Amino acid sequence: MLEKKKDYIGTNYNCIGAIEEVLLIFSACTATYPEFIIPSTILRFIISLVAAIHLVLFISDLIRKPKYTKEDLVRDIEDLNMTERNSSIIAIQNKKHPTKYLLYSDHGWGLKLFPNFTTVKDDMNNIKRRLSEEFEIDTDNIHVDHKTAQHEIKFSTEHNEERSYNYTLYTAQIDGLGHEDEDSFVVAGKNYYWMTISEMLEDQTLKKHNEFVIAMVRDNA
Repeated sequence: MLEKKKDYIGTNYNCIGAIEEVLLIFSACTATYPEFIIPSTILRFIISLVAAIHLVLFISDLIRKPKYTKEDLVRDIEDLNMTERNSSIIAIQNKKHPTKYLLYSDHGWGLKLFPNFTTVKDDMNNIKRRLSEEFEIDTDNIHVDHKTAQHEIKFSTEHNEERSYNYTLYTAQIDGLGHEDEDSFVVAGKNYYWMTISEMLEDQTLKKHNEFVIAMVRDNA
């Protein structure tokens, strides 16, 4: 951040620069110049004029320079301190009813969410492993494809603070998952639901807190 703002910071340095410019003009006016082709008085005038023009340009640039206040600095620091989360979103499509996607009940958010895991380096294999553990299905029967990556800043009801989310969207097909004809089902104590995009957007609470992700799935899955 300091590197980006370096041109806006340093009032004392700018004042010193202005003083140096004035001293340069003073030196140019009082210095003694040898007589060559051009008389010393003319040479002194030319050098003084160049120094004066340089000072005018310096002051003009100083005036046009955007002010960077301590409030700006505090705000930028707060932005840096915003909690950032890298989250992989998995859109699992119902094989018998392709317009439906799998959601689960997240108690922290109090919402139905797409399955999601923290993004890691070996992301696709991690997703297959985690889904395999959750649904007790072999990883060979889980097919994952990367779709897109997007960013959102929103308020986290789970953590009661504004957070920055870097989403990576994947689609997944799970052979042998079952439950395709059920509206909801339970696996290992976790509640799952099949919902269409339209049904998700009709849920006002879900739309309020997760419309960005729903639209991301709608437009890319």
